[in-house]
Amino acid sequence: MKKKTVKIISMLLAFMLSVSAGTVLGEPVVARAAVSSNLSSTAENTLRNYNIPLQDGSSMTVADISEDYVAFIFGRTTCPNCNAMTSALDLAQKQGISIHKVFVPIDETDTSTYAQNHPGTMTIARFIKYTNSNLAYSLCNQTGLQFGTLPAFFILDKNRKLVWASTENESSELYKFFGFKGVTDVDLVASNGDDQIHVGDTFKLSVVPTPLDGLVFGTTFSSSDDSVLKVEADGSCTALKEGYCSVLYTVEYYGISPFFGDTENTVNTMMKSVFFTVYKKTSTSSSGCPDGNCNPPATGSDDDKKTGSDTCTDPDNCKDTETTTGANTDTNQDTNQDTNPAKTDQGNNTSTSKAVKKPKATKITSVKKAKKQFTVNWKKISGVKGYQLQYSTSSKFKNAKNKTYSKASATKATIKKLKSGKTYYVRVRTYKVVNGEKVYSGWTKTSKIKVK
Repeated sequence: MKKKTVKIISMLLAFMLSVSAGTVLGEPVVARAAVSSNLSSTAENTLRNYNIPLQDGSSMTVADISEDYVAFIFGRTTCPNCNAMTSALDLAQKQGISIHKVFVPIDETDTSTYAQNHPGTMTIARFIKYTNSNLAYSLCNQTGLQFGTLPAFFILDKNRKLVWASTENESSELYKFFGFKGVTDVDLVASNGDDQIHVGDTFKLSVVPTPLDGLVFGTTFSSSDDSVLKVEADGSCTALKEGYCSVLYTVEYYGISPFFGDTENTVNTMMKSVFFTVYKKTSTSSSGCPDGNCNPPATGSDDDKKTGSDTCTDPDNCKDTETTTGANTDTNQDTNQDTNPAKTDQGNNTSTSKAVKKPKATKITSVKKAKKQFTVNWKKISGVKGYQLQYSTSSKFKNAKNKTYSKASATKATIKKLKSGKTYYVRVRTYKVVNGEKVYSGWTKTSKIKVK
């Protein structure tokens, strides 16, 4: 009786260890099946040596594939689980993970449509009839999976070790396996970056996840009143008349749901709304100010003395210096902080009645955080006079700070004396000077950074 008890306890311990194992010395192991080494080795050899029959009558093996991972998908083109798991692999490919998908159909359906619906490197094998003796069934037995019906999924890594085996739709587990980061929140960003929207304005909405490299699958938008603000599903907006409305945006993402007390990242949906006011269209006087009323904006060098400073970190391109007060005193930098709102807020120079072509826009190439500061790099644009950088703790750039760099060769700037742990939004635009007036390009795409 004692020997039998000891044997049962030993078997239970072995089972618990095999199930709880997730990584060994940082290397992934079979994710969804408790596989003993001899069975795993058998499955690996089976997949490595599988002579994949192709639709044109030829064949190939794993040795003919150069990608880091080889994913075998046994199933039907109409199977929801097959499509969900293959879509997860598609997304991994888009994120730069080197994967070759091998789809082995077990019914005679249109595999060309399946390949079109799942872009990325994919091989479609010739149809094989599903029987209890076929390869998928054998692999399930070899990997210890409880086998019901297809689909079945197996992944080999770059060393051609079996690192994944499952018979269910486990997209969330697959995202976790490939190291995708979960989204904790999303913010709405408008392409015009303006708090005030006027009749006739057009702009586009998008979402910025936290963290920036968090996994967002898609977003749809809708307006509570299309007669005031018409909003397309892709976020394209047109202001039609004065009034109020809210915009609802629905985000599908990989992360923890805030509503159900989840502790693990899964595929979730988040719905949020933002209130918008549309104002009447303003006229522009010959002075270049809307309705002839120009008041200094809330942004400018006075605010910078209180909350932050900027440092150009490329001495060859600019000579910005930082003072103890945080104000920028460089004589080569434009100290006029564009007190004309018609020029600072949107980059639409309206000081002359004659239309002037805008300069070419730049692009932010990187944003790097440090303790109470961040550094922005942007692409150099020829033919411009300089650049304007704008940053704020608001995704809509409320109370934004403007920094102007009058060197056309400047491509980098550091914003200092920021609040630790705060999230900042930053964007850059180019400008040229025409008849003594600045003419701005459109803003870059907004970048989001949380300083240390």
